[in-house]
Amino acid sequence: MPENYRRLLPPVGPSLLASRAPVSRRAESQGLTADAEHVLLHGVLPAYNALVADEQENQMVRPTLLGRPAIRYALAVTVCVYASAAVFSLAAQVPQLRSMTDGVYSAAQAARGQQVYQVQCGECHGMAMEGTTGPPLVGDSFLSNWSGRPLANLIDKIEKTMPFNQPVSLSRQQSADLAAYILQAGKFPAGQAELTEATLAQVAFPTVRTLPAPAASGAATFLPPPEGNLAELMRAIAFPAANTIFNLQIRDPAAQPKKSPASSPFDYVEWGSSVYPGWLAVDQAAIAITETAPLFLAPGRRCQNGRPVPVDRADWKQYVAALVEVGKLAHQTSRARNYEAFVDISEKLNDACANCHKVYRDKGGTEGSGAIRCQ
Repeated sequence: MPENYRRLLPPVGPSLLASRAPVSRRAESQGLTADAEHVLLHGVLPAYNALVADEQENQMVRPTLLGRPAIRYALAVTVCVYASAAVFSLAAQVPQLRSMTDGVYSAAQAARGQQVYQVQCGECHGMAMEGTTGPPLVGDSFLSNWSGRPLANLIDKIEKTMPFNQPVSLSRQQSADLAAYILQAGKFPAGQAELTEATLAQVAFPTVRTLPAPAASGAATFLPPPEGNLAELMRAIAFPAANTIFNLQIRDPAAQPKKSPASSPFDYVEWGSSVYPGWLAVDQAAIAITETAPLFLAPGRRCQNGRPVPVDRADWKQYVAALVEVGKLAHQTSRARNYEAFVDISEKLNDACANCHKVYRDKGGTEGSGAIRCQ
């Protein structure tokens, strides 16, 4: 071994750490990287020292210095060891998923859920969960709808949206009890422990293989010619739906008292607004925006000034697609009953509307200027 490399090595034993600093300076002068030196000192030497400790009492041992390729190899091995240890450490921290057949709820919990179900849920979902005005909660259709989804999602939906005509009236515990009863009705076995928040993250519905959707026929779908112009369509659907979303900036739908319409004279509009109040109205507004925005692309539709709607232009298609995406986001957030998130969603909706308006509605004039619309 070259003498200049041998001089770099500190003695093995208690003096190793004490000599770390001068060795670093010498190593730097010889072109060794700090990482290579660290592996050399703390990966190779302590191991070598342990092997010879029993044979070399009170004697300084100078191990053979590895060449640079060997140092790089030792460094790579050490990095791999640390990386593997980190992976196994993280894996140990991730909760293990449990199958619903492992008994994730207790029979007592399901019994409590049955009592809640009979009072709150049976009218819509059927006393045997077969589904009436509401969807079934057992069977292939139910399992297909929830295939692979976390059980926590079902409990969230129950807690935040059920019963349909009295949303947010069930507690988190009642929602978990109802989920236990649904699992029991679906023939998933009970266990000893109750379903809790701590175990929810570990449980998901089984994945169900679904049949592929039938192929679309070669015949084009018939669409009747548009009845209204673009302005009329927007005023009928997009305008009131967007205002429902915008209103969430100032009013929490969960805190709105249910209005009682006047008995005389009877007003259908007033009555209708009281049937689906609060978050239900927000759900419907988000769906209306999402489902009807593609109608802005209907062939043959005209603007208010008689010009054709520019349905073939790339930017027009982009504006419609952006509105659809905001509608989907609003619906997803509404179902989560996340009131705080709607400040940001209102901004996104405003931008989606304004980006199109300033190009096609207000082009060259004040808001709503008519003669040069849709150019």
